[in-house]
Formats: sequence, structure tokens, C-alpha cells
Amino acid sequence: MNLTQKIKEKKAANTADFQTKIEILLKLAVIPDLKILAPRVSVKNGTVTLGGIVDAFWKSSYIENILASELPNRHVKNNLTVAMACFLDSSCQAAHEKELNTGHGSEKTQEAVLQDRMSV
Repeated sequence: MNLTQKIKEKKAANTADFQTKIEILLKLAVIPDLKILAPRVSVKNGTVTLGGIVDAFWKSSYIENILASELPNRHVKNNLTVAMACFLDSSCQAAHEKELNTGHGSEKTQEAVLQDRMSV
């Protein structure tokens, strides 16, 4: 395989991953009674990683099951965080996104942010 073929294959894989990501975000947006704060979806090498915050444990499993059934050839990694307090405060989403992006050059994970909050 020459370099041109490798580049074309990588570009095709990136395009397919991007299309899958958009499809997932659209699907999540239309599920009734389901709100995800700071949703994050990444698709790489057949693995879909889902992040964000939901307000109930059942919603985390429910979302994972929906994605797994709709994407049978993909592995779904569920990194959703369950935190009810965020849904009580209307400014939580903006504060959470700001906190995620203030990690001295690298983004903090949602789990690290929640650990910081819980250790106070």
C-alpha cells in the first residue's frame, strides 16, 4: 500500500467517524425527556465514547443501551456522569464547561472536576 492509499483510507475513516458523531448527537437531541449537560461524543477506531452529565443513573444506562442497539458494529464507552445538583442550578452548564477548559493547557476530565468538587 502506498502513501496516497493510506492517506485516502485515513481520510475516509475520519469522515465516517465524524458522520457517526453527528448522527449520535442528533439522536441524543431528539430523545424525549432526556437532557445531557455538556454532551461530548468522540468516535475513533470503532469506539464511541460518550461524556456529559445526566441527572439520573437510569438515564446513563438508557442512553448507552440506545447507542449500542443503533450502532451494533461499534463499542460504546459510557463516560456519562450522574449529578443531580447541576440540574437544580441554571448556571451549572456554563460553569462546568469553563471548569473543564481551565486545566493549564489540557482539559480536565469530568470525573476530575467532580472529584475536586466533592473533596471540598
